[in-house]
Amino acid sequence: RLDTSPSRFRLPATAKLLPRGDWTPYLIATLYIFALGLLNHFAFLATGLLPYRSIGMVFLLGTTLAGLFLPLGATIWSALLAMQVWNVFFIPPLYTFHIESPDDISLAISFFFTSAITGALTSIVRRNQNLLRDQEQRTSELYQLSQLIIESRDSADCIERISKSLGAFLQGHVSVSLKSSQRVLDYFKHGEDWQFNRPKEWAAALWAFDHSKLAGKWTETLPESSALFIPLIARGERIGILGFSPRNAERPFLLSEREFLLSITSQIALYLQREMFHLLSLEGERL
Repeated sequence: RLDTSPSRFRLPATAKLLPRGDWTPYLIATLYIFALGLLNHFAFLATGLLPYRSIGMVFLLGTTLAGLFLPLGATIWSALLAMQVWNVFFIPPLYTFHIESPDDISLAISFFFTSAITGALTSIVRRNQNLLRDQEQRTSELYQLSQLIIESRDSADCIERISKSLGAFLQGHVSVSLKSSQRVLDYFKHGEDWQFNRPKEWAAALWAFDHSKLAGKWTETLPESSALFIPLIARGERIGILGFSPRNAERPFLLSEREFLLSITSQIALYLQREMFHLLSLEGERL
């Protein structure tokens, strides 16, 4: 049985507000709020069209819209920055963080929490929509891959079709190696598959095959490998191994991608097992 417990698989920091070290959305949020402040100053305050308290509503609208294109952390940062820009440049006394009027103090505090919550909700809704869209795409891809398996002429044709389609979808290189007649894992044999036969990668592939567990990149077992290896297991029998090497080595591997890959490997294993039984039956009839 394939061990897919979370302890066997290290997830990257994709559940955080931002990938580690990526400050670009925060910079965009900062420039966006300062640009909004300049617009408010020249369009409303300098012309006298709106009092300074009403300008706060413009900042509130701006932080809400920020949630449409910024991640959660940057959206909250934009709300905090908008409150300070509104305070320093619009609320008297100007050009200071001090606020004299108790009404303005309560208004500024209410503004921050309202803008942060509405902006965060907007960001979360947008993220959920993107996740739903990705899930629909993976479901469609899973169906197409299932059709490829069904329409395959033999195991070699199935492996070739699945490897190309799955590699294109996951933006990487995918290959499958089956066990030999001696019930040991064969080397990866095709042209571009040489990368899976390198010492670190082959050690991870053998370990995954022998222990029926995931090994290699993104796991706790031989993580220095550049590829992830998933054993192909059907009805308790080890059929072979599937290797996946991402085109971009720094790209995080999402939990949804992992579940998608495990789903398709289980179908591949069942098909290949049936093909093996079919070949053995033909050989038995010939004998």
